[in-house]
Order: sequence, then C-alpha cells, then structure tokens
Amino acid sequence: MKISRYMTPFTKQGLALEGQPAPQLYFHRPLGTLTAFKAGFVLDVGRTGLSSGKQQGG
Repeated sequence: MKISRYMTPFTKQGLALEGQPAPQLYFHRPLGTLTAFKAGFVLDVGRTGLSSGKQQGG
C-alpha cells in the first residue's frame, strides 16, 4: 500500500451523502500539526481496546 500526501495539509471538496445539494470541504491535517498533539496529547489505542475492534461499555 502506498500512502501519499499524508504529511501535507490539504483541502478538497466532496460529498458526504448521496443527493447532497452542494459539495462540502474536507480538511486533512497530519496529527503532528494539530495543537493538541503539540501540547503533549497522546493516543494510546492499545490500552483503550479500539485496536481489537471491541467497543467498551460504560
């Protein structure tokens, strides 16, 4: 699998729903450019159980 443009912020137009009257903008930003990650926010998917596809109840 080849992933291109991941580290480059970009904007594109697209449709979220069939029959949508007008395209909407999608904004891609790499995780490293987001303010929360610069402040030390960390995702730990292994500990949340999300990596196994299991949904935790609460």
